[in-house]
Amino acid sequence: MPLYFHSSNRLEKLADLFAASVGSADSPFTRQTVVVQTAGMGRWLSLRLAERNKICAGVEFLYPNAVIERLFGLVLPEAPGKGPVDQAVLVWRVMELLPRLCRDAVTAEAFAPVRGYLADDARGVKLYQLAVKIVDLFDQYQIYRTDMILAWDSGRDWFAARPAYGERHAWQQILWQRLEMAASRARSYQTFMQTLAALDPAGKKNLPCRLTLFGVSVIPPFHLDILIAAARHIPIDFYILQPCREYWGFIRSSKEIRKVERASGGTARELLLAEVNPLLASQGILGRDFLNMMLELDDEGYLAEEYFDEQSADCLLHRVQRDLLDLVNPEEDEPVDWDPADRSIQFHSCHSPLREVEVLYDQLLRMMQENSELVPSDILVMVPDLPGYAPFIRVVFENPYSGTTKLPFSIADLPSPGQQVMMDAFLHVLGLLRGRFKASEVLGLLDNQAVAARFGLTEDEREVLRQWVDEGGIRWGIDGDMLAQEGLPVHDQVSWKAGRERLLFGYAMAGEQGRSVAAVFPYADFDEDFSPLLGRFLDYYDTLVRFRKHIEKSEAVGCSLAGWGQMLLDLLAALFSAEPPFDNDFLFLQRQFGTFADEEKQLTASPALTLETVRACLAERYNATLHARGFMGAGITFCAMLPMRSIPFKVICMIGMNDGVFPRLNRPLEYDLTQVERRLGDRSAKENDKYLFLETLISARDTLYISYTGQSIADNSPVPPSVPVSELLDYLGLRFRSFRQESGDCVVRHRLQPFNKEYFQADSRLVSFSGENCRAAQAALARRRAPIFFNGPLSVAEESEEVWLDDLLRFFRHPVKYLYNRVLHIHLDSRTGITQDHEFFTPDALQRYRLKEELLPKPGAAGRSLAEKVRRLKDCGMLPLGNPGDFYADELQTEMAAFTGWLGDLIREPLPARKVDLTLPSGVLLTGTLGNLFHQAQIFLRPARLGAEKKKTGFIAVESKKDLVQAWLLHLVLNGLAEDGPRSTLCAGVDRSGVSFAPVDGAALLLDELVLIYRQGLHCPVRFFPKYSLALHEGKELAAVRAGWNSDTHDGLADLYNRHCFGETEVLDETFVALAEEIGVPLFHHLRLFEGGESVAKS
Repeated sequence: MPLYFHSSNRLEKLADLFAASVGSADSPFTRQTVVVQTAGMGRWLSLRLAERNKICAGVEFLYPNAVIERLFGLVLPEAPGKGPVDQAVLVWRVMELLPRLCRDAVTAEAFAPVRGYLADDARGVKLYQLAVKIVDLFDQYQIYRTDMILAWDSGRDWFAARPAYGERHAWQQILWQRLEMAASRARSYQTFMQTLAALDPAGKKNLPCRLTLFGVSVIPPFHLDILIAAARHIPIDFYILQPCREYWGFIRSSKEIRKVERASGGTARELLLAEVNPLLASQGILGRDFLNMMLELDDEGYLAEEYFDEQSADCLLHRVQRDLLDLVNPEEDEPVDWDPADRSIQFHSCHSPLREVEVLYDQLLRMMQENSELVPSDILVMVPDLPGYAPFIRVVFENPYSGTTKLPFSIADLPSPGQQVMMDAFLHVLGLLRGRFKASEVLGLLDNQAVAARFGLTEDEREVLRQWVDEGGIRWGIDGDMLAQEGLPVHDQVSWKAGRERLLFGYAMAGEQGRSVAAVFPYADFDEDFSPLLGRFLDYYDTLVRFRKHIEKSEAVGCSLAGWGQMLLDLLAALFSAEPPFDNDFLFLQRQFGTFADEEKQLTASPALTLETVRACLAERYNATLHARGFMGAGITFCAMLPMRSIPFKVICMIGMNDGVFPRLNRPLEYDLTQVERRLGDRSAKENDKYLFLETLISARDTLYISYTGQSIADNSPVPPSVPVSELLDYLGLRFRSFRQESGDCVVRHRLQPFNKEYFQADSRLVSFSGENCRAAQAALARRRAPIFFNGPLSVAEESEEVWLDDLLRFFRHPVKYLYNRVLHIHLDSRTGITQDHEFFTPDALQRYRLKEELLPKPGAAGRSLAEKVRRLKDCGMLPLGNPGDFYADELQTEMAAFTGWLGDLIREPLPARKVDLTLPSGVLLTGTLGNLFHQAQIFLRPARLGAEKKKTGFIAVESKKDLVQAWLLHLVLNGLAEDGPRSTLCAGVDRSGVSFAPVDGAALLLDELVLIYRQGLHCPVRFFPKYSLALHEGKELAAVRAGWNSDTHDGLADLYNRHCFGETEVLDETFVALAEEIGVPLFHHLRLFEGGESVAKS
């Protein structure tokens, strides 16, 4: 029985022919075995069969390798059961063999190249990666170099007779022979061909009644030989998509022609070489070679039937498809006119992948608006880099424009987002366990929802943990021993051990953080309400440490493959939640790890594995499963660009068609023997992709949409598309008049921003359906004036009769910011805390401020010397390590000692803090606590420069006016209490400058006025800015203050809150002046300059 070849330019035609064949079967129970290259083709064909025959039943879809193994199993008594587990087992066998062969005296010379490659592979990762490559290469040898494998099996010296292959590759033959692949494909092939030739009628009954290969555009010679042999006993049908109905096996691409001319010295005319159709010649090499393979068969070896449909030329797309069908030479045929309104082939150039997806969304809406019969399931979107584009696809298509219908879609060829996130997190865990235990990595793992759920941690609690770790001085390292392993001095200062002890002592000594225990200073300000959180966090951290130590012990004694599998399962259960919604993802990883034990059962000796090797194994296996699921789901289908997936759709879109990404580049291994002598039918990823592009071109029924990143996001310079896209553009330029690629007529070049005005102009080629972007474009055309955020007072909840002193202090530092943060819950300067991983060597400005703040004289710390405080800072990890830390500690101690000496006796007689419960004349209760009380005065110290001085004009000027206002508020509260004790307040900075406030009569009335301003500030912005309001009382004119407001680079108009609240309006107006007078006059009336070392009363 011959092979039957059914070819057509339309896959629907081939599917209908097959459906008719199935429908005319002798029995409805006859089982149909159909070979497809991809699951997507099987899915499409099953739907087509169900549509034509009302049912699709009894049809089994297999991949080419699977059907070959099926035939082996039916014909041979002991055929191998090839599968992914067997390939994985072979990897472990190669890993076990290679080191032995490199050391063996007999084989060491042959394996010198391998030994050199593995010389620096202490952790075994390169060995594993090499083993994976070798196993894949040997598998390809069995298909594409069967004669070579059979020669190796026979023991003949293959390389001695073939100098071109080089003796440096002889190690491959030795390794293959040591693997003892008695059940290899090559040997099975040889036995199968012999057995099949002598098959008796009884044996034929085991074979399937018929085999059908559908949509398989190319097949290796290994498979073809087996099918030809099987065709002598059973009918085998090929349903092949062909772009051309003419004989085109003779055409050559321009590159091939030049190569032959250089080799032969002749011309293309002399050598009878022709390109004819450049598109078909360049992109159809794979199909052309397969066609020639078929022609090499005997006349009785196959029967060919052609079912080509005539192709109209009513649009650009159909014209190109007809040119391919009729093998038109564009240089000989008369060019035709091109209508710019014809959008059957579209090219879109964008600045980034995100813009590509945004443009695609708008263009699909446009197509569906213009064609009411077009539905989402008629659209296929193919993406070369699907993992890279998937996040953008989800963001854009899951968030439709307001007023538009959401376009349903599905993404094939990727695992579920949950599986991907969980596997990435698990690989992160394995890297963390081998790493330095950086604070960012330990905390970053908790951002995984499954890990957070396992330990019951909320998002707010994770922020608390980040604060603990940062303020606890934790940077990296489990303990001092781990730091020593990195070649650093042994210390625990920045390690998790020290930070853990500080947190635990902070919990145990809440309220007593001032003193140390066993040289450990407790974490300050530990809130007892967070005690359960601390327990859960330490449980998480201890779990990581426990598994790290367990892994180190296992590696030291040698852990088996099954042992690693169990360890991974235990680690998964210890760190990840198995409860919904994570249960399916958890089970997916469990199945992945469970294969290790099964694989070990098939090994005689297990290789020694490290954590790095296991991690590389998991990553490699996971990546190999990415194309294993899903195609043609509900709505628009997004999929990877896999060879032989050219299924017809009304609209086919190819996005991400960037140079260097598609087609895939052929990067052969240096030791790949198939590259030494190329043969017809050899595998080529580049040619596979080019032929996929050609098949996609002929599979689009109404529209072919192509987009790429064609403009630099940095400078808008042009970026070329992939080669197949450029070739299509060149072909269209040859075939159609006025199709000018250079001028941009044929390529729609999009703008960087989706709210560009051109998207909303009637005569523009650009289009957008986004109402939000339209309003943004309109706003951009209007005068660029920042809007006023407040147009009236806010209606807030009923005001409390109690005001906290801390709120009052915080309000008058920056009233507008307080309104945004506390009332509106808007944080314009919000920055997600970045966990520090490295110990610092020089404190920055903020760190210096905090260090000095810790060393300021405080009543509760009067018994501790300055040296003790500095030592506490070092033990808490707040000072740099080593010599830099000692140097800065000496410098800091000297500066603060001078400051303390300048204060003199003022700080020698501390008083206990006072509780504030002050009822103001308006009835408002002001509550809080006054600290920093000493016998002579209340002392408000600033750990930075205060900049107080007396001008020649007689005015007292203070640089840090926010601190001045804080001290004034505290002074009013002190005087309002009317209790025995000090009534003066000192405000001083470490620059040894200060001011004091004299006692105030009627302090409660002044406080009442300030509380009224505070309450007003809860409803609308209050125009009080300490730096500028108090400047009016230092002798500055309003015009000078306004100039400073506008030119300031930090405060004033440059402040985020001020700019957002007031825009470009005049802020320093009459209201500003009046408020500055109300607050500033009594303040400066009681203000005195403090010279230092004297009583506050004298100043």
